Formats: sequence, C-alpha cells, structure tokens
Amino acid sequence: MEKINNNKSEVININNQKMSLAENHQTVLKIFDAFNNLLKNDFDYFYTGGLMLFIRYEDNLERYHNDLDIYLNEDQLLDLKQAVDNSDSFKFISNMYKKTVNGHEYKITYKDFPVSIGIFLFERKNDGSIITKKYYYDDLPNKENLYVDERHFNEKYSQLVFNDDILYYNHLPYKMVSPEFIFYSKMTLKPQREKDLYDIKYAKNKVNKNLVSAIDREKQKKIDIIHKKLDESIIIDIERNNDKPPRSIK
Repeated sequence: MEKINNNKSEVININNQKMSLAENHQTVLKIFDAFNNLLKNDFDYFYTGGLMLFIRYEDNLERYHNDLDIYLNEDQLLDLKQAVDNSDSFKFISNMYKKTVNGHEYKITYKDFPVSIGIFLFERKNDGSIITKKYYYDDLPNKENLYVDERHFNEKYSQLVFNDDILYYNHLPYKMVSPEFIFYSKMTLKPQREKDLYDIKYAKNKVNKNLVSAIDREKQKKIDIIHKKLDESIIIDIERNNDKPPRSIK
C-alpha cells in the first residue's frame, strides 16, 4: 500500500503481465465502459467490489484493480452468456471443472487484457428477498453431482444491499450494490487483504454508518442452506455443452 502511494507509475506484475498503475486504471475503466455497453438495462445485476467505491464517489482510482465483480440474477445467466458469445470483444469462461465451494462459477474476459469480470449468482424472490448461491461439484472432474450453498436474506437486507437505482458513468447506465455493503464486507472479511484495508481507509468517512449497522443487523437474520443436491439447474444446462476446459486459465 505504501509503495502504491509513493509511486503511482510503478510497474506491477499482474497475471504474469507487467502494467503500470496508470495503465491498470485505464484498462479497468475501459472494460467497465465496454461491459456497461453490453449490459445496458437488459439484465438484473449489481456491480460489487472496491473499484465501485471510487466510481460511485466519482474519485480517481488510487490502487491496482485486478478484476470486476457482479451479482447476476441466475435466471439471466444463459442470456448473458449468449450476449457475450455474440460480442466481438468478450469471452465467457467456466470455472466449474475445477471449482469447489469458493470462487466464481463463471467469469468473463475482455480481449487479451489481464482483468476479468467475475460472476456471483443470486435468485430474486417475489417478495423482494434475495438468495445468493454458490454452486460446485463434489466429484470433479466427472461433474455428475451438483450442489449449491444458499444464503437466504430478507427483504429489508435486500433493499439495503441491492439498490435498483440506475447510475451513470460516461453516459452509460450501471447498477451496483450499496457502498455501505462493500465497506461492511471488507470490514468483516477475514483475513483482510492489503487492498481491503486500503478501501476501508478510503471509504470510512464516506459511507453512512447507520446503514452499515443496519446491514449487519439484518444479515444476522439470514438462513443458510448448505450442500443441497440439485438435479436441475441452469449450471447443469450450461456445463452440458461446456465439458472441455479452456486450454489455459490465467
């Protein structure tokens, strides 16, 4: 963190590629614009992660960013895959052939840039509540038994975190989780990484502390359903046509 503050043009190694901090900022914002242009208002999604704090508060980026993350309504996963497959710049990649409980089921890459977009999946219920989901196989590489871990959040928590307000960056619309949720997530993450500590310090005087406390209270009411076996899923449908892993994953 100290090095980043002292030398904004330092060359940093990302995924075996060297890129200055200025080039990293230019790259990640270019991908953000391109992906917003792909999504438009056609998808039920929310960006998350430290990058979004700087964008939401309209400040210049300060640290290195190695990815973008979004929560996506799983009902639209196949639609997003098709949109990506039909684009000239993006590529849809499955991690399911190697993924256990943690990590992204899918990610999206942009051309040859070493910055990817990771996808978190959720289900939106009719009452406004949200279920976040983690899918995984327990018999890799056979991929025969698919399981899901679910976190059921009530309507109030969902309203605090998943705000449907349309925001704009470079005249393109986007949606994101609340800054308070990003701050809270980084505050409660164990262990905290250097970049999380940087983002906490940046955002601590910007977020609404009352909303952070409200998120914490409502999160305690969540219901977890762990290791639920699935016979049908959009994941199964996608993986049925995606049996071979890519030659290399960076």
